[in-house]
Amino acid sequence: TLPAFSVVVTKKEKLNSKVFSISSITIHVNNVTVTAAQSENGMVRVNNHRSRLPISLSHGKLRIHQKGKSMLIQSNFKLKVLYNWDDHVVIKLPAALSGKV
Repeated sequence: TLPAFSVVVTKKEKLNSKVFSISSITIHVNNVTVTAAQSENGMVRVNNHRSRLPISLSHGKLRIHQKGKSMLIQSNFKLKVLYNWDDHVVIKLPAALSGKV
């Protein structure tokens, strides 16, 4: 069976510009919801409770830590989400999920 997960990116237009920033990302995996908001650099909300990084959830199946100026979320099935709290998100998936997402 394939793991169930979702990644939602919310963007907003920067003032007086046609450029967008990412106001938040929300990842739901392993019955946990993690939200990282642009306004809360260095922190995440886990099931709507603020937490400082690093953090390990679901008995180590989900790990969140600071990587340089970005936040990295890693799951036990090799989902990786990197967010720099501004305008850049990278989502990496294992090859086993190719064509199934």
